[in-house]
Amino acid sequence: MLELNNLLLRFIIKNMKITYNLIYVILSIILMYFTTKYIATEHSEIIFLTEDTLHSNRTETLSLTFGEYHKKADILFQTLVGNEKVINIMTNAFVNINNHEELQNIRNELFNYINPYFENLKTQGFIERINFHLPNATSFLRMHKKDSYGDDLSKFRKTVIEVQKNKKIIRAIETGLRSVYPIINQNNQLVGSVEICVSFKQIRENVEKSLDGHVYFIFRDKVFGSAKVENAFLSKNFYHFKDEINIINNNEHLTIKNCFLNITDQLSKDNIFQDDLEQNQSFYKLMHYLDDKYFLSFFPLKDLEKNNLGYMVFFKQEDVFNIRESIYYERITFAISLIFISMLIILFLINKLNIAVKQENKLKIKNSTFEKLEEISNLAIIIYNLNTKTVSMNSQAREIFGITEKVIDEPINDFKWIIKKFARGNFRALKEFVSIINNSQESRKFNCLVNKNNEQITIEGKSKLDIDGDEKILYIIFSDITKEKQYQLEIENLLKVIDNNVIVSKTDLNGLINFASHKFVTISGFSKHELIGSKHNIVRSKDTDISFYENLWQTIFHGREFQGVVKNIAKDGTEFWLKKSVSPDYKNGEIIGFTDISYDITTQVKFEELSRAVKTIFDAQSSMIVMIKKREVTMANRKFLEFVGYENVIEFNKNVSSIAKLFINGNDLLSPSEDLDTKDCIHKLIADNHDRDVIVKMRNNFKNIDEVFNIDVSFIHDNYSISYVISFTNITGLFQDKVHYKYQATHDILTDSYNKSYFNDMLQHHISNFHRYDEHFSVIIFDIDHFKKVNDTYGHLVGDTTLITLSAIVKSLIRESDIFARWGGEEFVVLTTHTRLTQSMQLAEKLRTTVEESDFPVVKNISISCGVTEVMKNDSVSTLIKRCDDALYRAKRGGRNRVEAN
Repeated sequence: MLELNNLLLRFIIKNMKITYNLIYVILSIILMYFTTKYIATEHSEIIFLTEDTLHSNRTETLSLTFGEYHKKADILFQTLVGNEKVINIMTNAFVNINNHEELQNIRNELFNYINPYFENLKTQGFIERINFHLPNATSFLRMHKKDSYGDDLSKFRKTVIEVQKNKKIIRAIETGLRSVYPIINQNNQLVGSVEICVSFKQIRENVEKSLDGHVYFIFRDKVFGSAKVENAFLSKNFYHFKDEINIINNNEHLTIKNCFLNITDQLSKDNIFQDDLEQNQSFYKLMHYLDDKYFLSFFPLKDLEKNNLGYMVFFKQEDVFNIRESIYYERITFAISLIFISMLIILFLINKLNIAVKQENKLKIKNSTFEKLEEISNLAIIIYNLNTKTVSMNSQAREIFGITEKVIDEPINDFKWIIKKFARGNFRALKEFVSIINNSQESRKFNCLVNKNNEQITIEGKSKLDIDGDEKILYIIFSDITKEKQYQLEIENLLKVIDNNVIVSKTDLNGLINFASHKFVTISGFSKHELIGSKHNIVRSKDTDISFYENLWQTIFHGREFQGVVKNIAKDGTEFWLKKSVSPDYKNGEIIGFTDISYDITTQVKFEELSRAVKTIFDAQSSMIVMIKKREVTMANRKFLEFVGYENVIEFNKNVSSIAKLFINGNDLLSPSEDLDTKDCIHKLIADNHDRDVIVKMRNNFKNIDEVFNIDVSFIHDNYSISYVISFTNITGLFQDKVHYKYQATHDILTDSYNKSYFNDMLQHHISNFHRYDEHFSVIIFDIDHFKKVNDTYGHLVGDTTLITLSAIVKSLIRESDIFARWGGEEFVVLTTHTRLTQSMQLAEKLRTTVEESDFPVVKNISISCGVTEVMKNDSVSTLIKRCDDALYRAKRGGRNRVEAN
């Protein structure tokens, strides 16, 4: 651009130079005429070319901006979001996809790992959002909004659906600029996806900084819904995006907003503009508003299916209109100048004043052309006239240095004007510019720091001396490269992260290593000097089959990416495993080498080997064995899985929330309540059963029978949690024998009620509870009236039948918590828990009347007499029973078939 301007300026000046010879006056007039016509024509072409160039440059800047965000997203995915740790976390989430409590723990782990990097990158404007999804297109974690998750994305997020369906990276505009990546584990299994997103707001801010203008977004009315659009724009299909229209309401932005709304309101009446909107192509419009002229560039925004979502509109006041309008006046000006110059030439021959007039006109033409051509560029330019000692600056240069004057005509022999104008901390720049002026005979490049609006920026440029006869002009052209420096620094930092954390190597076509990252040097144990120039077989293990490398070379030489896992040997003989991804490098369409990006999976491989060994030991045990961590079964031997009827622990955990749910209630068994989970159950085993065997009953789904087991619990501690190992020993036969013997020891064989010995034990237990907890109870003793007559009349067999029938009647009338026992012969006793004397007397009366009204085999009717008493302070078994016996004696003396209390 600079060379073109210099050539054009030199052409204008040299073709305007008039000799002092009158012979060339007529020739000069004719030449000036054609020069004027040529300049006006060329100038017009430059103006219209400039409009297209401006639009093309802005389109290219937008593409570069989008491209930079995609590159940054790729680097971020390779180094942070798609590394082995995140893949393992997402694999764990996939395995526990239906365990909401465990998913929350996994979500917190992922958030804590990513968040420090995310906050730093977000602060730097690197990204806006990182979102993780489960394989069923459910939101798993939003880094910017941690507590919002679990929503179904399948109905409105096409990018996520496509990535998870095809396992390929997708970049598209979808409520922001999004790069979506599949997360695939070492088994080539999709365990989720992640998106790295930049918002429209961030895009707008970056583009506005790059192009020094204003950006607005318009969208079709169906893209975001009525909540996101403002119904006041363009056509029936396109609307303002509220997030962009509702900008800060200060005077400057309010004026810009109103201006934009008025211009677009004018455009909405233009049928050609309506057609342009529907073409889904970029275009620009030139508009007048009040006394100013504006240049609007429209850039289409397309979704994943290339459908038009809307446009990004770049909006700026441009001086290109002034240049266009000046074309028509310039021809008249040059025509008048032609006559005027001719007169000056004649006058010069008369009074020798032609030189001064010529220099003045040359400077005017040069400055005018310079301003018109350079004010529309992004270069800052300072022109120093060594003859007149004056300095001219375009708007970009004035903005950088905070100077308002276009031309400074003060002498600068001692550089006082520089000190005066630049002295705001720009002393390094001052020193550089003084050096340039002092050595103005030499062309040179320079780079220095400048304070702009209290912020330090970096400028880079070149100086060049232009000599035309006696006139010397020094051009100093420079630009702000601060953003480029920042990008370069970000890339260098990312490359350092990759070098230190990612195993990367590059080879030529012969497989010779020409680059090795620091991580590769560390894991292999070889120095860079040893690795460079060697092949990868320097770390090759003899255990790796040759077919692995044959397949690798065949794949990459055909231009495809190779992925695989390989075992290697470090310099010290240590084994390590790598998950490799090797892809070809291209130049001019030809393969020139290969890049190998690997991940260290040594720990994972060794863990899997250990897991297989432990599982083999588990499966070899005769007992059922289960390992539990964080309330979930993590390992179980084959014997246990066959018992519960599941193929693996994953299926078991999906269907059984706690191993305690398998336990069946029963006497002398561990019978947890419905809300007791595995962890609580294990703690109950430890706390309540440390001094006796713990026995549970479970359903054998393989044999379809109930079996009884003795449980033993062991603990495995690590740095973060405790794992429980539970072994189940089958004692079904022993338990059945124990139950049988216990039953015989506590029950009366004839009536199937408790015996006297068991009743005395329970009576002593309840007396102790009464003394300790004030738990009241009562006792009823009754016998059959004239039972000896039944035996004498009908025989003992009928007497036994009568006792059995009476026992059945009593059992049907008392509560499950009450204790009924045969005291001896025809005498029985009932302990009524949590009752007072009045309630027990009511029960005794009910027993008496029911027996009296019942029909007994053979004997038909019998009656009973009852004695009732309530436990009292300082009672013992003997005192309580004696008091009850006394009441029974009074009932018999009172005529039998009655109830008495004591």
